[in-house]
Amino acid sequence: MEQPTQLDRWRRRAARGYIELGMPEEAERELAEMSPGGRLNEEAIILRLHLAQHWHDWQQAAALSEMLVQRHPANVEWRILLAYSVRRSESLAAARQVLVKALENHAREAILHFNLSCYACVAGDLSQARHFLREAIRLDKKYAKVAKTDEDLLPLHGEVKAITKQAKTLALPPPPYLMALPDEK
Repeated sequence: MEQPTQLDRWRRRAARGYIELGMPEEAERELAEMSPGGRLNEEAIILRLHLAQHWHDWQQAAALSEMLVQRHPANVEWRILLAYSVRRSESLAAARQVLVKALENHAREAILHFNLSCYACVAGDLSQARHFLREAIRLDKKYAKVAKTDEDLLPLHGEVKAITKQAKTLALPPPPYLMALPDEK
C-alpha cells in the first residue's frame, strides 16, 4: 500500500479547513486529489465520513464507518456511526444488529443501550425499548433527561419517570435474544 505523501498531508489539512469553513465541495476536491494511500489515512477517512454524512451518502458513510470499526474495535463511537449509516442505507433491522453485535464487547456503554431503545421504539417494540432505556439510564442517568425529548422515544415520553425509577431499583436480565443459547447436543 502506498504511503501518504507530504502533498496528501497538505490536502488533508486543506480539506479539514474547508469543512470548518462550511465549504464541503472544496473539501471533497482536496480529498479526491489525494493518493490512494493518502485516502486511507485515518484522518482522511474521518473527513470523508463527515462529507458522506453531509451529502447523505449513507452507503459511503457505512463503508467508511466500518473501516474505522475494524481499525478501532474498542471505540463505540464508530459503531454508533456505523449503525446510524446502516439505518439509512439499509434498514432499521440491520442497524439494530450492528448495535446488538457491539453489545457483545461493550455491554456497559449506555449509549448503545439508548440507541437500541430508540431503534426498538421506532420499530414498535415498546417492551424492548423500555428494557434498553432502563439499562441506559442505569448505566448513565443523563439518558433519563435525554429520553424525555428524543423524538424516536416519543411513545415512551410519558413513561420516562417510571422507567428511571425502575432503573434505580432493578437489576434487569438481558432480553432473551441477547442471552446465550444452550449448547446443542
